[in-house]
Amino acid sequence: MLNIVSLGSFFIDAFFPRFCVSCKKEGELLCEICKQRWIVKPRSVSARHFSSYVYADPIARNLLRTWKYHFDVKGLEYLKEHIWNQADLIRQFVHIHNVEVIVPVPLHYQRLAWRGFNQATALANCIGELTDIPVRHWLKRRWPTPQSARIEKRARKQFLKDSFVFTGEQGYKILLIDDVWTTGNTLKSCASVCDKKPVFYTLMVNI
Repeated sequence: MLNIVSLGSFFIDAFFPRFCVSCKKEGELLCEICKQRWIVKPRSVSARHFSSYVYADPIARNLLRTWKYHFDVKGLEYLKEHIWNQADLIRQFVHIHNVEVIVPVPLHYQRLAWRGFNQATALANCIGELTDIPVRHWLKRRWPTPQSARIEKRARKQFLKDSFVFTGEQGYKILLIDDVWTTGNTLKSCASVCDKKPVFYTLMVNI
């Protein structure tokens, strides 16, 4: 059965031309000129949090939106190129913190069935391949929460309270992974159910 991301990719490729997310030139999601001009600045948000992009970067932000909301996996492919360019920094980060397991922030099963993919899982698999650290799905979401872009910070914090449950093995140092850090409430809620204090990787940070 085709899910929404499969259908989205099919129709994008078959019927809709792509336009550069930066200059709007028709042809590619990121044209060669804009790709060459794109300067990416990874950011260590804190000693325990590494992020590959800042949300203020319009190219990174638009590639994420195209992948996440319009189901065009080309957005992820461009983003992953720079994640791999940061391989040494990311490996150093996980080594310093003795990371043993990578755990993505889960989607509720209803949203996962509708969307067809979890962006945090895709990022976790990328970081796992880069660092040779296993990915484990050790978190579950008890109930669906509204998308962060659609609700106020205070309301989202209340929705997230006690919404995650840890289902994995105890005693491992975990790297928690999500796509965007805005208030940090999602990752903090996940961290609160882990037995050891985890560290964080996010694709981009909005602070």
